[in-house]
Formats: sequence, C-alpha cells, structure tokens
Amino acid sequence: SHVGGTYTHRSPELLKGEAVSPKADIFSFGITMWQLVTREQPYSGDRQHVLYAVVAHNLRPCVQPQPGFESELGRRCRGLLERCWSREPRCRPSAAELLLALEQLR
Repeated sequence: SHVGGTYTHRSPELLKGEAVSPKADIFSFGITMWQLVTREQPYSGDRQHVLYAVVAHNLRPCVQPQPGFESELGRRCRGLLERCWSREPRCRPSAAELLLALEQLR
C-alpha cells in the first residue's frame, strides 16, 4: 500500500518504509501542534536532506528560543511535543495519554 501525507510530518519509521501505526500519527500530531504554536513551517531545505536528517540525525523542529515555549505552559507543551516526536515509537504517548496531557495543558 501507499503511504500518503506531507513528508515533513511523517515519522522516521514511515520514512524508512516501515508499517503505519497509531504512533506514527502521534508523531505527525506533534509536528502539527508545533506549527500551531510557532506559526512556522517545520523544516527548511530540500526534501531529500530533510528526509535523511529526520531519520539519521533525529532532526526535529526547533523549540528554542521560540517565544511560544518560554512560559510555564509553553515548557509543558514543549515536553509533550518532544514526547510525541520521540525517535522510538514506543516512547510516544498513546492517543489516550495524549488527550489527557492536552486536557492538563488547559
């Protein structure tokens, strides 16, 4: 089957051609949440460079020194983002854990 979606939001395992899983969606959500906070595009550079860097060098969007992450709420949000885009899928929160964490951010 074909995996679609925006390459900048794909998890490292999907970029390596591994199976789709709910944890891949959590990774994508983390990138989207970062965009909502920063109002920026997650990566700059050509596509192949970004794909390689996400997989080989654990490239993630910058969370410092972003104004949106300076407050206490911002620091908690940053911690959640970093969990969502963990290199290891097993280290990412489940959807239920993510929902609980988001509710606690309010």
